Amino acid sequence: MKKRFPNEVEKILRSGGWTGLQKDWNGKAASPFPAAEKALGEFGGFYYAPDPATGIEFARSRFIIDPGKVGYPTEYLEEEEKAIGKKLYAIGTLYDEPIDLLIAEDGTPYSNTDYGIYQDGDTFDDALIACILGIRPSPNYTLYPVFNRQAQPGQPPVARCEWLVDKPLLPDGRED
Repeated sequence: MKKRFPNEVEKILRSGGWTGLQKDWNGKAASPFPAAEKALGEFGGFYYAPDPATGIEFARSRFIIDPGKVGYPTEYLEEEEKAIGKKLYAIGTLYDEPIDLLIAEDGTPYSNTDYGIYQDGDTFDDALIACILGIRPSPNYTLYPVFNRQAQPGQPPVARCEWLVDKPLLPDGRED
C-alpha cells in the first residue's frame, strides 16, 4: 500500500499538529464546497515556515492554511474561475505575499499571482508535498493568464509554461 505522504512530509505535518483526522472548522471559515471543507477540516490552521535554502529543486515554501489570511480580494477569484472554468476557494497563503493557495471543486490545487493562476498538482496533497519539500509538482505546469492583472503591460500571453530542466536553479529560484 502506497503511503499518502513521504516520510519527511508526514513528520513535518505531524510536528505541526496534523493527525490525519477531520477537525471541526464550522464557523471559522465559510467554505462553499466539499473539497474545500475536507482540506480545511484536515489541514486548517497549519503553518509552515521552513529554511528556504533546503528545498530539493527550489526553495521550500512558507505557507498557512487559513482562509482568513488570503492576500487577494475575493473579486479576483471570479476572474480566475473564468480562466480555468472551475469554482475556486482561497484556502491559504504562500510566501507571505499575495499568492493564495486555492482549491477547486474537484480538489485540484492552484495558486494565483499577478500573471494568472497556476495548477499546483492533481491533488491538495501534491501541493503540500511540493511546498514542504521544495519540489515541482510535475515537469510541466499550466499558467492560465488573467490579463487585466499582468504585472508587465504588453507582455505576450502565456498559455503553457515548462520548468527549466537543463539549467540548474539556485535555492532562491534564480538560474545558475
